[in-house]
Amino acid sequence: MDYYQSMKPISIKLNIMKHKTPRASHKIHVWLSYDMGSAGYNDLYSWLKGRNATECGNSIAYFLFERNHGQRIVPALRREIEQAINIAPDTRMFLIYKVGATFKCIWLYGSPKANAPWDNANPYIVP
Repeated sequence: MDYYQSMKPISIKLNIMKHKTPRASHKIHVWLSYDMGSAGYNDLYSWLKGRNATECGNSIAYFLFERNHGQRIVPALRREIEQAINIAPDTRMFLIYKVGATFKCIWLYGSPKANAPWDNANPYIVP
């Protein structure tokens, strides 16, 4: 057996997490479902265009949201939206975002309707 084959791997644990240089920013995948109600859509569409959003169906947009390290996404996104868009009492926005491998969701504004459009539909029975 030669010298290199007889060497055992060495494991060293370094405590460098406390001195880690913070990242400037990172991007979060965001899907935004919106119903602007009486507020109108012009300001929202301008804001989405500025974010290079992609249309994903009726009233759903996808974009990357860049946030600073340590900044919480929901308050940061709410603050940005409120600066750009008039939020009326009947505005509804539902946020879906991805953190790592986990998807999270929250109502930014409004809440679910009391009756969904499909509540009175005949149920489909799977054969």
